[in-house]
Amino acid sequence: MKKQKKKRIYNQKSGIMGDKDKEDFETPKDILDCLKKEFLNEGEEFFDPCPYIGRNLAIENDSKNGLLIDWNQKNFINPPYNETKKWIIKGVEEFKKGKTCIFLIVSRPSTNYWNDFIITYASEIRHFTKFIKFNKNAKKPLPLPICIVVFKDYKSEKENKNLFYKIKDFGNGYKYWTHSSI
Repeated sequence: MKKQKKKRIYNQKSGIMGDKDKEDFETPKDILDCLKKEFLNEGEEFFDPCPYIGRNLAIENDSKNGLLIDWNQKNFINPPYNETKKWIIKGVEEFKKGKTCIFLIVSRPSTNYWNDFIITYASEIRHFTKFIKFNKNAKKPLPLPICIVVFKDYKSEKENKNLFYKIKDFGNGYKYWTHSSI
């Protein structure tokens, strides 16, 4: 009897091609290593409020649910991509407490959360110039634009709002954002 292959689908909700039950991807080690080198001092580790391993256990246990607990000073978050909005909102709350929050997410600039939280509060947005392979054994990379969003050095609501980005209007409901020099 032949072993059946697991059906691969395009999930409309998350916008991800993958197994039906899988909504997230483990962070590639080389990306995480680069971020550690840039943001951490020797002996430090990122706090991951949304760890890939044991994610379901954490959601069931309030004391480990990253959406309900306080985060550490330096945080790295690769959320399930169908839950990005919740994690970005929580990240901005923690950022306003003076914490650094670094996200690895799908770039979705046409969403409300992108414009309300990322454009408004992010210190940096780094877009990758090619698709990322989340599994080193994968034959193909994930066909979505992935970016790193950094929230650090919170000053005040007034100083942080639109510090780096300006939203402009083309008219007819179309808006675009640009980087502005400081």
